[in-house]
Amino acid sequence: MREYVKTGNTTYSELDHYYMSVESVFQLFQDAMTEHVDKIGKDGVTLRHTYGALWVTAKTKIRFNRRLKMLHPYQFRTRVDLPGLVKVTRRFRMEQGEELLALGITEMCVIDGETRKIRKLSSVEYPVEGQDETEFAPLSFTKIAYQPTKEERVDIRPVRYTDLDYSKHCNNVSYVRFLMDTFSLAFFEEFTVKEVEIHYIAEAREGDMLSIYKKQTENGYEFAILNQAETMVAKATFTIEKQ
Repeated sequence: MREYVKTGNTTYSELDHYYMSVESVFQLFQDAMTEHVDKIGKDGVTLRHTYGALWVTAKTKIRFNRRLKMLHPYQFRTRVDLPGLVKVTRRFRMEQGEELLALGITEMCVIDGETRKIRKLSSVEYPVEGQDETEFAPLSFTKIAYQPTKEERVDIRPVRYTDLDYSKHCNNVSYVRFLMDTFSLAFFEEFTVKEVEIHYIAEAREGDMLSIYKKQTENGYEFAILNQAETMVAKATFTIEKQ
């Protein structure tokens, strides 16, 4: 199944103060991916119970052209590049009619449920099929070199039950909410997010205390998230533009 298509209308619960929120778009990407792998029989439930493995997201990047208001229709399409030994690259397009609303790319891999070490895709019999989908969503990941200083810490928050996902670690979309919460309503009445790139480096579990660091750059902000052991959990960049 080369392409998975999902249609819908923006709902009230998906909005921020005016538009479909950045977090909701990330959630839509995650749901479409989950539904697509279910169609090929390699969903998270199957991996856990049949192969003792878990899907994890390594990187995600989304570029926004326009975010929708409430009750606006959209079409969401996702395709997969030809898989490597351990990595699956998935690309996304969110559209309204002929208008491109957002592009995205996600890099995922499989880890062992017990050791949490990366496993080959062949160990879960993942289908070796796909093609070069670069033109479908022409995005690539960048290196995030940000090394925070203690003066750049802007928040400390625990990982709570509602932050967790099926794999019992902090859901990748929860990190988006953590980072968005470092801004104010007044900020987003003047600026908008044009691009988000997040690299997930280590798992965060329930009860972990996450320190969030933030540094302004020429085009936006860099972020780092460290746990209580000072282990880097995630890094991110936001590109910001005036409304």
